[in-house]
Amino acid sequence: MTTSYKQVAQPERYQIEALCKLDYSARSVALQLGRSNKTISNELSRFEWLIYCAHTTHQQSAQRSSTAKKDKPVS
Repeated sequence: MTTSYKQVAQPERYQIEALCKLDYSARSVALQLGRSNKTISNELSRFEWLIYCAHTTHQQSAQRSSTAKKDKPVS
């Protein structure tokens, strides 16, 4: 059984932020979003400050994505 990876989208990040402000645990957030608690835990650990900020996290993700080495066909 294989599952495909689906990146955390910006709307989900805002939901994570709101639920964290309500003191939800990573496991509770995962249940609310229908995601793995490991996915949510990883997302929360990527943020460097104590309070999760969806906007800043999305900007960091976009920056990592834009500088990431992409698979490109060899010409």
